[in-house]
Amino acid sequence: MNRTPLISTPRLETYKKYTSDPMKAIELHNMTMQVGSSLMAVIALIELGLRNKVHDQIFRDFGVEDWMLNPPEKIRFCQTEKRLITIAKKHARKAMYSKLSHKDKKALDERIYPIGVPAGIKHEILSRKRQETFEVNQGQIIAQTTILFWKRLFSKDYEEMLWRPSLRNIFPLKHIRRSDVS
Repeated sequence: MNRTPLISTPRLETYKKYTSDPMKAIELHNMTMQVGSSLMAVIALIELGLRNKVHDQIFRDFGVEDWMLNPPEKIRFCQTEKRLITIAKKHARKAMYSKLSHKDKKALDERIYPIGVPAGIKHEILSRKRQETFEVNQGQIIAQTTILFWKRLFSKDYEEMLWRPSLRNIFPLKHIRRSDVS
C-alpha cells in the first residue's frame, strides 16, 4: 500500500530538531498549528474592530458615510487604495452572485441581454456580466477589503489627509504616533 504522509518530511524535520521522538515532533507540529489558529482568530477580531472604528471615525469627521465609494473632497486615495477598493467591490459582487439560485442568475440575463444571450458566450464572461449588475454598498466593501487597505490608511501618504484630522482620535493615548500604528 502506498502511504502519503500528511506532514511532509522537510516540515517535520523542523520539529524533530526539538525532540528525538517522531511522534513528539508530530505532537509539537499540531500544537503549533493550534496556537496559530488561535492567534488568527484574535487577529481577525482586531482587524474587524479596527476597520469598523476607522470607518466610523472617518464618517464622523468628514460627514460622508460612503467615503470609500464617494470620497469627500479632502480624501484623495492613492492608486493602491483605489485598486483595493475596486477589488473589494468585485469580491462583494461575486459574494452576492454566489448566493443566487440558478433561476435567479438566468433572470439577470434578460436585463443584460434583452434580445437574448449571445450564442457561444463563455460562462466566465456571462458570470462577470451578471455580477456587474449588482450595486454594492459601503458595508459590503468594508467586509471585502483586506488588512492592506486599512494598514495603508495609517501610512505616511495619509498623515496630513487622515491621521491628523481624524484617525489619531481613535486611539486614547494622545502620544501615539502614526508610524507606531502603521
